[in-house]
Amino acid sequence: YSLYKEKLSPGPFLVCAPLSTLPNWEREFEIWAPDLYVVLLSMSRENRDFIKEEEFYLKKCSPKLTHVHRKNIKFHVLLVSYEVAQIEIPVLKSIKWSVLVLDEAHRIKNKQSKLHQTLADYRFQFKLLLTGTPLQNNLEELFYLLNFLSSKEFSNAEDFLQEFKDLNKEAQIDKIHKLLGKRLLRRLKSDVLKDIPIKSEVIVPIDLCPLQRKYYKAILNRSYSTLVQKGNTSSSLLNVLMELKKCCNHPFLFHLNDDEEPYDEESGLHTYENLISGSAKMLLLEKMLVGLREGGHRVLI
Repeated sequence: YSLYKEKLSPGPFLVCAPLSTLPNWEREFEIWAPDLYVVLLSMSRENRDFIKEEEFYLKKCSPKLTHVHRKNIKFHVLLVSYEVAQIEIPVLKSIKWSVLVLDEAHRIKNKQSKLHQTLADYRFQFKLLLTGTPLQNNLEELFYLLNFLSSKEFSNAEDFLQEFKDLNKEAQIDKIHKLLGKRLLRRLKSDVLKDIPIKSEVIVPIDLCPLQRKYYKAILNRSYSTLVQKGNTSSSLLNVLMELKKCCNHPFLFHLNDDEEPYDEESGLHTYENLISGSAKMLLLEKMLVGLREGGHRVLI
């Protein structure tokens, strides 16, 4: 937004993010950049065709046009999901984008990723990757993020991995910090959310409801020989534990008898009452949610 307001970049800007987050991106643009024209290119084929026809260009362009002048682009910001970015390749590739903002950028942490391959063919003057895990499992993932930002500078994965093969050495850690220092803007919660309360964790033990107890005992009885037999494989014991875990979560995860698993005849779905009463966790959660809502709290499940 600052680039646009200070006339450093006229746009257009492409935001590529998970589908579930796009409405939030749209709301945030309305709050923080109300004078930018933001278009959400939705998943529906019919809607996408309409948006491309009515909201993309100031003057109509041929669908076969491979290069569209930015002055003919109607919007400032286009919001797309990963899936749409891989579907609408011809039209999105024809535009020379000022900036790409890629949310949850760890989705492109390997070059075999279809999203990585697709976006690498697009034309961007500047790329901004947003991720909470730039280095999650190994250095190769970090390399492919850097490769996406600058394929010329970071062109050989083997050389990169060889150069930083031993991060236990302080000299190599300092070297990679200097490398990332020019490209990584890191913000910790302790830096930007100083007023956030300390996280507290409360574990609430609860008893199984009658239906859960019935199935828990049935699993143990059925698996008795497996549990007491010597020389049993860990996989067979793990299977028993997984069944017990499913029972503790909700017995409807099993295929129950018709008289224990009532359905709504019209919808063919479990009734709300049975979904709640069939699990001790759901019974407790229902009571908690009522109280939390009355208290004006917001809840993430």
